[in-house]
Amino acid sequence: MALRFIRIIFYSLLVSLFLLLPYQGWGQISSLPVPSNKYGHQWEKIDIKTAPHQLSRTVSANKSFRTGKLIYHGGLELKSNSKKFGGYSGLSISEDGRQLLAVSDRSHWLKLSLDYNAQGQLSGAHKGAILTLLGDQNISRFSQGDSESVEQTGSELLVSFEGHPRIEHYQIQPDGIILHQGRLSDFNHLKKLRNNKSLESVARINSSTVITLAEQNPDHKKSDTPGYIIQNNQQTPFFVKKTKKFSITDVTYHQGSLYFLERYFHKRSGLYARLSSFPLDKEINQGPNDPLSFKTIKPKKLASFGLLHKLDNFEGISVRTDQSGRTFIYIISDDNFRDRQKTLLLMFELGA
Repeated sequence: MALRFIRIIFYSLLVSLFLLLPYQGWGQISSLPVPSNKYGHQWEKIDIKTAPHQLSRTVSANKSFRTGKLIYHGGLELKSNSKKFGGYSGLSISEDGRQLLAVSDRSHWLKLSLDYNAQGQLSGAHKGAILTLLGDQNISRFSQGDSESVEQTGSELLVSFEGHPRIEHYQIQPDGIILHQGRLSDFNHLKKLRNNKSLESVARINSSTVITLAEQNPDHKKSDTPGYIIQNNQQTPFFVKKTKKFSITDVTYHQGSLYFLERYFHKRSGLYARLSSFPLDKEINQGPNDPLSFKTIKPKKLASFGLLHKLDNFEGISVRTDQSGRTFIYIISDDNFRDRQKTLLLMFELGA
């Protein structure tokens, strides 16, 4: 008797629910709003505050200056009240320079709109938003989600991970959500490297060729930075000549050249940074199936920064060329979620 009474109450409530819904035809039920992806993830808006960054200790923040082969065109200190904000180690800037996409080593995306003043200097940022980095594993654990670098080609994204060394493939959907598409490659032999010394960067050369670099050589007797050419599901090792005590924190490919971001920390004198490049024109064939093969490369310095500059832990690099043929390099720093460190975004032009 009690079971029958419960059934009557249940069906009565169900009928009442349908009567309360506005009738738009039975076919409309299937078109009620649903999440834009099966995970139900959406971009989370965050506040963004910016302040000009004075890179040179002798030149004011609002002035451009030349250092090495680069011209400084402004920088920003980025802040947000969001507890998720920070740890940015991978960077991608859109072709027009207006959109920023960064990946945090705590497994989330950051997107911003960038502003420039009348002189073309980087002057501000707005429309901040954060999105969880999705995957086929539980990458909310730090050891699985230590995302270090991002390389973007159109809507396609490659992300390198350090905790469990690997490269994952992502794609920006029409609604702006970034979904995981699969794994490009594993590097299990790099697991023996100590924390923060594994895969640091990824660069896409063409539709079938990818380059990635580790921060430390698995053979501790050798100092050169180990890299891998990934092509046709094969990993071919190569090396990048190390410059003094600098370590490569990121690399990107742009119009025939590799661009490297390097850093060095000295306990007494502090942080140093270096930007360099290496032309691949002589090494690479344009056919997507043609093999890319070299043993050791030695990048050439574009500019270096040290005691005369206000630096932080720079880890991400992106390069673009505007319609007039001017090439710009952007770098971003990883604040490691520490109050004494900063999230800095700097912009340079590659001079003649």
